[in-house]
Amino acid sequence: MSLLSYKPVYRPKIELKSKECIDAILQPLKDHVTIKINGSLTSEDVFRNVFSMAVNRNSVHSITTQYQDVACETSLLYRIKKLNMEERIKSNEKILLQEVIKTLKTGKSYEFAANYTNDPYYGKKDQSNEKYVIRGQAKKSTNSFYS
Repeated sequence: MSLLSYKPVYRPKIELKSKECIDAILQPLKDHVTIKINGSLTSEDVFRNVFSMAVNRNSVHSITTQYQDVACETSLLYRIKKLNMEERIKSNEKILLQEVIKTLKTGKSYEFAANYTNDPYYGKKDQSNEKYVIRGQAKKSTNSFYS
């Protein structure tokens, strides 16, 4: 085949927007993560607020100034701190695979890509993070990275 006869095939880029990202993970979280709440705030409200922050790269401190109808900073922090991280780690597989299992077809091959990053870490290494903090070549004024 000559280069002159080659016609490129247009494949639209699939890109998830904020709402699509939140909707994709919301049900698995509601199924596997329990947040005990008294009052008008619901676990879905907490999930949506936290994911909005993550997808849009915001902090809990800025969410109330950038969005309407969100939980206050104190409520979000309180609820997040009450989550048991050991239980979350154990349920990660169920949460992450719930939608994938429904989507992937048996017998069809798929290609996946994974991105591995080491984020600069400026804190102290202790028992709670020793599995995740590694040493490496200096980058952004540190030799420690959260991996």
